[in-house]
Amino acid sequence: MPLDPNRLKDRRKAERYSQRSLAAASGVSKATIDNMERGRCREPKHSVITAIAATLGVEPAYFFEAGAVNNQQAAS
Repeated sequence: MPLDPNRLKDRRKAERYSQRSLAAASGVSKATIDNMERGRCREPKHSVITAIAATLGVEPAYFFEAGAVNNQQAAS
């Protein structure tokens, strides 16, 4: 299931992190976060998404749920 880049970006902004500050807090590079938010990295490593999720206070599945719902609606 691919990552929903909008859920990542929206959550980051809601928690008042810049890409740079999220990178520093999570230990994930700013370039990786940028690529994820731009849809260039749709299937990140488990360790990456786990670190970002922990920093943003959500479960890793949070970043994938919207895409699953949208795919189900499109198939209907």
